[in-house]
Amino acid sequence: MSQESQQANAQQRVIEQEQVATRAVEYTDESVAQQIFGTTNVAQAVYDAEQEALRAVVATE
Repeated sequence: MSQESQQANAQQRVIEQEQVATRAVEYTDESVAQQIFGTTNVAQAVYDAEQEALRAVVATE
């Protein structure tokens, strides 16, 4: 196997591992959001939490 093909294979394995890691993080985010907020919509859960925090700050001022 040539050095070029070995490098190409190594690069492909790195890309595949990055994709696996990304999917694992996305799954974890969804799982946490499901447990905490009862939704798998992570962006909406974060937005809702931010709005709730803002309301709490305004209420204490």
